[in-house]
Amino acid sequence: MSKSDRPQNPSEFDEGMPESQEVGEVNQKVERLADYIADNELQHFWEKHPALPEVKRNGNGVDVFPEELKDYVRPKIREMVAENMQAVEAIMKISEDPRRAYDIAINMMLSSLVGRFIEESYGKLDAIKKSGIDALTGLPNFEIYKKNLRASVIGYERFGKTFSVVLIDLDHFKEVNDIYGHEAGDQVLQEVARRATQDTRLRECDAIMRIGGEEFIFILPSTPGEGACIVADRFQNCLRAEPFSITNKLGKSVQIPVTATMGVAEYEDVYEEGDAKGSDVRRRADFALYVGKGQEPDEDGVIEDRRNSIFRAMPRTAGDETIRTHQVTEDHVRTYISTFKGAGRSSFPARKKQD
Repeated sequence: MSKSDRPQNPSEFDEGMPESQEVGEVNQKVERLADYIADNELQHFWEKHPALPEVKRNGNGVDVFPEELKDYVRPKIREMVAENMQAVEAIMKISEDPRRAYDIAINMMLSSLVGRFIEESYGKLDAIKKSGIDALTGLPNFEIYKKNLRASVIGYERFGKTFSVVLIDLDHFKEVNDIYGHEAGDQVLQEVARRATQDTRLRECDAIMRIGGEEFIFILPSTPGEGACIVADRFQNCLRAEPFSITNKLGKSVQIPVTATMGVAEYEDVYEEGDAKGSDVRRRADFALYVGKGQEPDEDGVIEDRRNSIFRAMPRTAGDETIRTHQVTEDHVRTYISTFKGAGRSSFPARKKQD
């Protein structure tokens, strides 16, 4: 959120509500009011602490604030609003000016409470981040990803063992938040993490991390690109196996499909001057993923949305900086498995470093 995006008082809180059961109306009011208060108080927090390292400036010189703290505090703020909703509405009913009474009630009863909670939560979240754990999913976070990437590069340089990454971006995640609510979006992220760690049959040396928003990444040591495609396919099948159970804005349990687009890349000892070692493999996986998302042209120059797919960045030939990709199909995966002679996930051969 930027300073130019300061949230406005949502005058439609009590207007245009869809007809539904009473509990559904209350849940919708709570969520919308909680988001409104959270946006305002977070804006005040970042403006009060402009020197915090999370505050970045975009190309126009406008402060851009991270969503991570909002994601962390939103559930508790929703609880605070729910606990005080009746009192807010009671003040509005006895006032000659309900909108004015509404503003006063929010300022008196909730804003200061939420503001103090955000101040406390920043310190807690900072400690969690330094511990290397994503607060929502319990997975390792971006800082651990960077450490794992460095360790994998060192393993390549010392022992000649390649590694691969699988970059994962959930499809249509914004629509999940918009249609079903942010709490439902959080439930999806938590279930993705569970299926990745419990259902994908990873080795102990493999790692999956949440690196931001709806993005996750596997780092797979001693694994060539073909082996990483098998893992990506296995995880994609875990997502497709059964719908995700979430709670919508009306408080009802619903089932929704969740899919992901993935970009696969094998490490190559190539990086541009000034880049950290290992950054190229992420860049190539990014490119492969965005080809699948229809945000980058494929090798034929075609831009097409192919979400719910796996794209692989192919190994480069000497002197060729072009990133070539191809879509990984079930036939490819079967061929890769056959190549490994059915020896199992723990026996992927390490492609040796070229002298």
